[in-house]
Amino acid sequence: MGIIDKEKYIAFIRDEETKIFIKHNLSKLESVLKSYEIKKTDFMDPYRQRVFSSVLNSFSDEVSYRLFGGLKLAERKLFLIFPYYEQDIQDPLKLVRFESDFSFDNITHKDCLGALMSLGLTREKLGDIYIGNGYVDVVTLDNIADYIAINLTKIRHSGVKGKILPIEQIKEVKPEFIYRDIIASSLRVDVVISAALNVSRQVSSAVCENGKVKVDFEPIFSKSKELDLDSLVSVRGYGRFKIAGINGKTSKDKYRLKVGFYD
Repeated sequence: MGIIDKEKYIAFIRDEETKIFIKHNLSKLESVLKSYEIKKTDFMDPYRQRVFSSVLNSFSDEVSYRLFGGLKLAERKLFLIFPYYEQDIQDPLKLVRFESDFSFDNITHKDCLGALMSLGLTREKLGDIYIGNGYVDVVTLDNIADYIAINLTKIRHSGVKGKILPIEQIKEVKPEFIYRDIIASSLRVDVVISAALNVSRQVSSAVCENGKVKVDFEPIFSKSKELDLDSLVSVRGYGRFKIAGINGKTSKDKYRLKVGFYD
């Protein structure tokens, strides 16, 4: 077997970008089925990981796969797909660490990603980015680690020097949240976005219906989707936040929510 009916496996996906992305990576699966090669996919967020693994599981008699992201709890991971009998599987990732004195330059995840993408890289070639005290760790593919380490010399206003390390030397940096208490009339995503981001309901409804919102990494198109405790909401152009607490209701039957904003 070599040719896959890609349309069959992406038919249920509403988001066009995700459809194109999964279809592209299904070509890697085709190569494994046809030529018995080992192939790696692009990095994927947790939603795309769920979608792609469900497809791979349909071919479990012929192929196996492993996920790699540096850390077990990494957000972004890639798949290594290989014939079911293959035993010699190597981690395809490298860690690039950039060191500098960032004390006068409060760099953010957005700053780091922007600097990396200015090198001509796409987000799909990059794993998680961790900002620590005086360093930035970037998880990436082993075949482009040298290019990144040599060519990235500045993040925001700070000069940086990169070095390549084994992926095992990655340092886990847990995200720091800025918490805020809000009041929302319901747990609908448009209502919570309006309260959390201090935008009008018209704006919050529009970003939902225009595909600019993800809940737990999955693109949504309905403003009426209900959120739960620990739901992660990402709004393009505004950032992301999680529902850190649902703390009862007010005397007017509105929800008291604690939301955590992070980079």
